Amino acid sequence: MWKWTSKDQTKPGPSIPSAVPPVHSVPSHIGKLIAIKREVSGSESVYFDSKLEGSVELLDGSRTVGPDACIRANLRARAIVIQGRVDGHMYGLERVELQKSAIFVGDMYTPRIAIEDGVLEGNERIHKDIPSSQTKKQDDAATAE
Repeated sequence: MWKWTSKDQTKPGPSIPSAVPPVHSVPSHIGKLIAIKREVSGSESVYFDSKLEGSVELLDGSRTVGPDACIRANLRARAIVIQGRVDGHMYGLERVELQKSAIFVGDMYTPRIAIEDGVLEGNERIHKDIPSSQTKKQDDAATAE
């Protein structure tokens, strides 16, 4: 069946997207010219390539310590990747990865660990149960008495 349309009706109108494009999550990047002293917490992934003293808690995100980073803090995150220097306790709820340039001094608690060849000097204990930060503080206080 034929239907008459005027010239104005045949011009395409403004296109309306049928779906909103997906949003890609980009980790927050904290560069090497930034220094942080205090507590950092949140629920997204963070890339640190800076100096940090204090504590970091990212229970829903991952934490990457860049090659220029110097961290003196307790780290608690879903996944932790270390490329720089970390002095403190690490709590990787799912996993921890130490890359070739990593320097780590402290205690690590994680159910899974990946270590590049030639990185580890010292002791390791791999546990499925990750103690809470509060439990670790109480254990440290009891040991000190």
